[in-house]
Amino acid sequence: MKKTAEAVTNAMVVGWSNLTVTDLPDDVIFLILSYLDVPSLGRICQTCTYLRALASSDSIWLRYSKRHNIIKDRCCDSLKNKCRVAQNWAQGKFQEVTLIKNPVRLLPWLQHDDSRLFFSSKNCIKQYQVLKNGHLRENSQRHLRGPKEDVCRFVNKNNLTVCGCRDGTVMGWETSSGCQLFNYKLHSSDAQCVDIIETLVVSGSRDATVKVTSMQPDGNYSRLRKTLNVGARVWSLAVSSHGSLVASGSSGCGGVPPVTIWDLHSGEVVSQLGSDHKRGAGVLDMKFESPYTLLTCGHDTCLRLWDLRTHTCVSTWVEPFDSALYCLATDNDNAIMTGTARHGMTRRWDKRCTNSLQMFYTGLCSSPVYSLAFNSRWMYVALDLCTNMVDFTSPATNNRNR
Repeated sequence: MKKTAEAVTNAMVVGWSNLTVTDLPDDVIFLILSYLDVPSLGRICQTCTYLRALASSDSIWLRYSKRHNIIKDRCCDSLKNKCRVAQNWAQGKFQEVTLIKNPVRLLPWLQHDDSRLFFSSKNCIKQYQVLKNGHLRENSQRHLRGPKEDVCRFVNKNNLTVCGCRDGTVMGWETSSGCQLFNYKLHSSDAQCVDIIETLVVSGSRDATVKVTSMQPDGNYSRLRKTLNVGARVWSLAVSSHGSLVASGSSGCGGVPPVTIWDLHSGEVVSQLGSDHKRGAGVLDMKFESPYTLLTCGHDTCLRLWDLRTHTCVSTWVEPFDSALYCLATDNDNAIMTGTARHGMTRRWDKRCTNSLQMFYTGLCSSPVYSLAFNSRWMYVALDLCTNMVDFTSPATNNRNR
């Protein structure tokens, strides 16, 4: 119960000898606690339940949170716990656990939301429930099956799962029920990447095209709405959140710039980016952070942030070990993670810094990191023979972090 000055006065009537610090008003205790450092706050938390609750409040830890690179997510942890986990990130304190083992070497892709993790295994997209400790529970009844060939990549949005396959088909399911909605043969070669916006599917392929297809064709329109001729193999693509722009990442060969921005409605080229990149410096992954900011990474060992309003690269981060960047993930704030081709290595970047914050070796193997996802507590890393979880809520120290 919150104490007031009147309550303290009443306690004084009883006698000074019976008064303790807990008899002070809450705002006075908060003022005292605001002068303490972190070790002192920790000792205060060991005294009693009442002082522990006050010393653990967000108002006390707000100023300390500004000193840590806290990853932004929808986690409901207290600021105190977020600071603790952020310190574990900074000091390389984590435990690594193998969650999924692959019987053969794969090129897996994964997607993660608050409660589920989706993982491609050959011609199946497997679904796992994420438990409170970050571990996974397989739900074989919800696996998405149907492709005849291996799944290249897939995306989950708005209770829809859409994948591109090795035989050029694009398939879609209702995620919650697992009901197959469509199966279209769109490309003559691997459908390497897909994205969805409202009722449209956008897919890119090794056949050098990006195709825009309706998930709900009617009698007045063809199922295939547009074919965008990129001129080089398409390895990645992304659709902006407002649905007006499509970014495609190509192999960078044949004189084609590695990044092309298209108008989704007209199919016209808005801009071509990266014309100064080396030949073959293809873009392997990309993400829209906002309707007009785009992150890309690829064979040229660089992570780039593009501003599509000015059609310029506003920030560039270079992988120090000269390794190709296979994938990226972002918290849409300051934290970016990239997976490299070098021995299971992932790297953490901060938009406010020119150099990487940290490097993590995962998996104890020579596999590239084909896909990854992260939040403030865990990072999931997809390798050729396994998928691992890196748990930063654990106090254990892993010396493979640099």
